[in-house]
Amino acid sequence: MIAVRDLRCGYDGRAVVENVSFEVERGQVLVLLGPNGVGKTTLFKTVLGLLPRLGGEVLLDGAPLDAKPGSDDLKRIAYVPQAHVPAFAFTVAEVVVMGRTPRIKAFAAPSERDRAFARKTLVELGLEHLAERPYTEVSGGERQMILIARALVQEPDVLIMDEPAASLDFGNQAILLRMVRDLSRSRGLSVLMTSHNPDHALLVADKVLLLSKGGGCRCGRVEDVLDDESLTDAYGTPIDIIEKAAGPNGAALRSCVLRL
Repeated sequence: MIAVRDLRCGYDGRAVVENVSFEVERGQVLVLLGPNGVGKTTLFKTVLGLLPRLGGEVLLDGAPLDAKPGSDDLKRIAYVPQAHVPAFAFTVAEVVVMGRTPRIKAFAAPSERDRAFARKTLVELGLEHLAERPYTEVSGGERQMILIARALVQEPDVLIMDEPAASLDFGNQAILLRMVRDLSRSRGLSVLMTSHNPDHALLVADKVLLLSKGGGCRCGRVEDVLDDESLTDAYGTPIDIIEKAAGPNGAALRSCVLRL
């Protein structure tokens, strides 16, 4: 379980995000929402230790997170960035096995076990047909799935994803969100992901963290945090949540609609 207590983060001593608290249990998905410029990426970089905390604490299984490079704690946290284009045309299999780096001793090469684990992960995600393709030549949707595979071979307990669906078409967004939901359940992962689309939280989140311009912050169960008023306030434009009749699984369908 990963938890944040009264976190304050920013740059050069100037806070961008303040007084943020949340926790994500194993098997749960937290979606971070908010307009551009409110500090979503800054928050994640601070949790990962890429930026120094200005205040508060980050806990992993109840103990302070050791964010020093190479620490055992950081081996348990995998990060999927918004975009990634390597300088060389590595094969997809080579890109995925790079995810084993935190588990490999310094100056050592990936073992056959590492490579086998990478191949097994590609098979599990339905990506084995891409294994020998140059990573630079696959589609944007395939690339995002490959980055998730690379993160999973690290064997993390926590998966942090920065706008994983940002460049995907409607169909590939659905595939990715379904994968996120299923992986969190099947592997017991604590998943934290950002999104520009509140519908993504309605579809897969157990919890939501909503940041607003001006420093507002709300966190809790999706049904407790996301409503017409909170979304309208956060994004500065009228937004309604529409609830439709129950779907095939008996759950009500909720979706966000903009009012122009």
